[in-house]
Amino acid sequence: MTEAASELGFVMSYHASSLASGRSHNIGVVLPFVNRWYFATLLEGANSALMDAGYDLTLYDFQGDRYRESVLGDFLLRKRLDGVLAVSLQLNAHETEQILAAGIPVVGVGGPLPEIPTLRIDDVEGGPPRNQPPDQPGTHPGGPPRRRA
Repeated sequence: MTEAASELGFVMSYHASSLASGRSHNIGVVLPFVNRWYFATLLEGANSALMDAGYDLTLYDFQGDRYRESVLGDFLLRKRLDGVLAVSLQLNAHETEQILAAGIPVVGVGGPLPEIPTLRIDDVEGGPPRNQPPDQPGTHPGGPPRRRA
């Protein structure tokens, strides 16, 4: 069957497949800015991982706050996504409730995003202990800088 379809040049209809399965194979990535190094680097990594897994990526760039309301209040609620990756966003209680009520799985990077699983670095626990000096001053990021003669 697959061989015959391939010989005839059949290409599966995205819309028909989505209707039948209830899945879009599309992940929305929401960024506050796309033109900054950190966000562009994260977007590149997310794109590679999603493509390798057979997913499309839909980019939602807040451009600061210019498109915040339309992304959160309209685009993410259109039921076209299987999930959302929210990068370095600060959502208020209403915005969080709105996204969660839509039934779309959401994962944050950076944050914090209350009620949403979030991957982030703990800047306090990730640093050196406050009451313990580094073993060799100047070699530890938390130690005093070395003076050169």
